[in-house]
Amino acid sequence: MGARRSPKRIQAKEYLLTFIVIYSHKGTYADDCIVDRVMKHRIYIVATNDKDLVRRIRKIPGVPIMNAARGKYVIERLPGAPDP
Repeated sequence: MGARRSPKRIQAKEYLLTFIVIYSHKGTYADDCIVDRVMKHRIYIVATNDKDLVRRIRKIPGVPIMNAARGKYVIERLPGAPDP
């Protein structure tokens, strides 16, 4: 049998990602709500595969974008960040 995970490890994994539920008004698109929230508070990493939303968020400086493809997660570097 495989090793059991300790409760501390499971608890630590729960805090890696936080999902925010957006309660939008009827007739408001979720993309608009996400962009509005990111414009007000630039502390989020936006995870999306939507190409149009990625284009809109790239225009906002200081907001990283996370993509998931082929079983891998990629976080784009911050716009305006120096090259390593």
